[in-house]
Amino acid sequence: MKVWIVCVLLCATFTLRTVTAAAIETGPEKEQLRIKRKFPKSILLKAWIGAYNFQGTWLWVDTARFYYSNWYSLSSVGSYPCALMNRNVGWSNTVCGSLYPYICSIDLNKC
Repeated sequence: MKVWIVCVLLCATFTLRTVTAAAIETGPEKEQLRIKRKFPKSILLKAWIGAYNFQGTWLWVDTARFYYSNWYSLSSVGSYPCALMNRNVGWSNTVCGSLYPYICSIDLNKC
């Protein structure tokens, strides 16, 4: 369990920076991640992803913008700027200093 910024930095240090905090952009990626997150159910209930809010805009850690509408809960982004994935119920935003496991993604084209 780590705070959000530590998770981002840990992901960036794996395999010579070919891994980043997870950015979920397409339908198949969302479905594959959803399937993987169901196991083991007793361990992974919530996990940091590489999303944060900066001045009213949601961004991935690579600064790509995105729009997401399946929020389980969306609190004030000024106070809760970091996003996490909830098992089977969408995403939430919370304080970046909260402790959660994290999900990294890897760019296979850079391996």
